[in-house]
Amino acid sequence: MKTEPFLLDEAYEQAFLAFKKTIAILPVLSRPKLGVPLLLYLTVDDEPVSSALVQEEGKHLLPIYFTHRILHDVEKLYQMIKKVMVTLITSTRHLKPYFQSYQVVVKTNYPIRKVLQKPKLKERMVAWFIELLEFDLQYMLCGLMKTQFMTDFLAKFVGNDQTT
Repeated sequence: MKTEPFLLDEAYEQAFLAFKKTIAILPVLSRPKLGVPLLLYLTVDDEPVSSALVQEEGKHLLPIYFTHRILHDVEKLYQMIKKVMVTLITSTRHLKPYFQSYQVVVKTNYPIRKVLQKPKLKERMVAWFIELLEFDLQYMLCGLMKTQFMTDFLAKFVGNDQTT
């Protein structure tokens, strides 16, 4: 078998530099510190829903975990608040050890707490409410923040990939 030497031409060099640049800006997941609350940011779009679990360290937000899910056909027809609840329930199911071990503050622009406190909830919302009672969650409305942009980007980026 005859092997020829590998030549690195300009196209390969440009591709390699672009790859290095992409890797350098990707967030590195961190291990959460005990006693410090975790923040959960939710992003809901027409099809993809995502969440980012982060922890504050000084002025920096350290990413702990990301979740992503494509909504099924029927779920795409849900009202926005139900889509938010699907995102929250998906996050709690996937990240249950974090939710059981840490105080989690859910930060979103949707009034989850108000919806869950309504006396007349539909069957599915009651089931979700009961499931969420297992965790000591706090809900806070948030404005646009760096992490929210990150989860929005994740939802848009991964939302184009139907294999997830």
